[in-house]
Amino acid sequence: MHKLSKFYFCCFLGIVISCNRLSDGEKTYINACANCHMENGQGVANLVPAIVSAKFVNGRNQLICLMIEGSKDSTSQFGMPSYQKLSNAQIANVLNYINSKKKFNGAFFNENEIEGVRQSCPN
Repeated sequence: MHKLSKFYFCCFLGIVISCNRLSDGEKTYINACANCHMENGQGVANLVPAIVSAKFVNGRNQLICLMIEGSKDSTSQFGMPSYQKLSNAQIANVLNYINSKKKFNGAFFNENEIEGVRQSCPN
């Protein structure tokens, strides 16, 4: 295969793989998050915080731990359930989906990052 053809093939493959991750993340978001945070990420006033503003999260590690452990704090009247049964890939995919849709422009999450943070979450 010609070098340029290989380059374009690899670029195409990278785009397809990225699209699959986001599509898996969207499925996880719809199944696990949208019931409370709504499909648009706006949440419910005085009940569930909006994901789009994410004022209640102070960094990547806290966000990952929030997904894994849930929360019983004052940002939500009902708290957030734990999603520790989700795989590292599922958590990375849903956070990447949120990142892409909500225009946070953060770096992509990956399974290794999730695993490392999972080991250091407070609970």
